[in-house]
Amino acid sequence: MAEEKQKESENREFEFHKHVERSAWESFTRALHNPDTGQYLGRTPKSWAQILFFYLIFYIVLSALFAGCMFVFYTTIDCKIPKRQQTDGLIGDNPGMAIRPVSNIEVEGNFIYFNGKNESQANTWIKRLNEFMEPYIAPVPGNNSIHCSFYRRPIGNEICKVDVNIFGDCSPKDLYGYRSASPCIYLKLNKIYGWEPVTYLLPAEGMPNDLKERIISLPQLNRTQVWVSCNGLTAQDKDFIQGFEYFPRGFPSYFFPYKNGDNYLSPLVAVKIIYPKANVLIGIECRAWAKNIRYHGGTLDRVGSIQFYFQRDYFNVPIQ
Repeated sequence: MAEEKQKESENREFEFHKHVERSAWESFTRALHNPDTGQYLGRTPKSWAQILFFYLIFYIVLSALFAGCMFVFYTTIDCKIPKRQQTDGLIGDNPGMAIRPVSNIEVEGNFIYFNGKNESQANTWIKRLNEFMEPYIAPVPGNNSIHCSFYRRPIGNEICKVDVNIFGDCSPKDLYGYRSASPCIYLKLNKIYGWEPVTYLLPAEGMPNDLKERIISLPQLNRTQVWVSCNGLTAQDKDFIQGFEYFPRGFPSYFFPYKNGDNYLSPLVAVKIIYPKANVLIGIECRAWAKNIRYHGGTLDRVGSIQFYFQRDYFNVPIQ
């Protein structure tokens, strides 16, 4: 009797370990659903329900924690007013300068080159300036834009319009001078929330003579500007340029402080490079003048100024 039970047990074990040959399709379908165990993809319906319920609760709790953190975060900041300003922020309290146009090729940096005989090259810079000037030329939506002056400053949420008619020979209608021997560049100050210039009402040491004369010639209220001056980087560069003309000579103080107002546009100064010598590379530096704008020349640690390089190849007559 005992021997028969032992043989029966061995037969069951043999049957349990017996390998069943199945086709690839049968193996695949049994992986999707095993009728012997009632499993789908290796789990029973009850097991699937349990794990799905667990992850549902897990992600609901995770989403609630994230939403709570974001709610607390947004209650501590203002979308219009930065929490850390000027010396407390990463930008600091010393506005930098930028020029337009700039090359869309990163390695070229602030290098402006065109051949006067090649109309397409000049048109490239004209197009870039047109794109930059588009917000200034197009009507600004909203009714908070006003025509400011030294006698009429913005109040509340008002912002000052930038009048493109003050740019003289550097205006869009004159193609920014790129069809002549005296092309133009535009200067702007980087926006720093709450920053206000402490202006020079009298000429300061180091200012070029033409800027000193300009300051003295104006009424005292009209002297409240961030003044601008440009010059060649080296003595040789200075000899290559007959001079500069500015439209206007500085950034009026009524554009400051920047308060992140709707439709705000940075003030601009157009600089006409008067008859730069052709066929040579000319280094130019433009500087902003205010008592609270620190200045340091150079390439790596430059502050309060901008450097760029300009080259205009020779042509006899302006392109029509």
